[in-house]
Amino acid sequence: MPHLESIFSIVQSLTQQIDNYDERIEKIAADHYPVVQGLRTVPGVGTLTALTFVLTINLKKAKLNCHDFRLRYAVSDEPERKKDVLCP
Repeated sequence: MPHLESIFSIVQSLTQQIDNYDERIEKIAADHYPVVQGLRTVPGVGTLTALTFVLTINLKKAKLNCHDFRLRYAVSDEPERKKDVLCP
């Protein structure tokens, strides 16, 4: 069982590091890329995905904001169930 304890210790350490990075990513997004908050209104899109999207299309540098585009998603195959997601 000592091997399991060392593995458990490693997993705990990695989990803490991941939590620390998650907090840093949240802070960077909040402080420098406020458009991320609007993108997070899309179901399934978290801070990391939204921040990656923003940095990929370079919204900040292009001086665009989330009102400059719409994200469409389907919650089902029924057309009447489709929604436009707009930034707040």
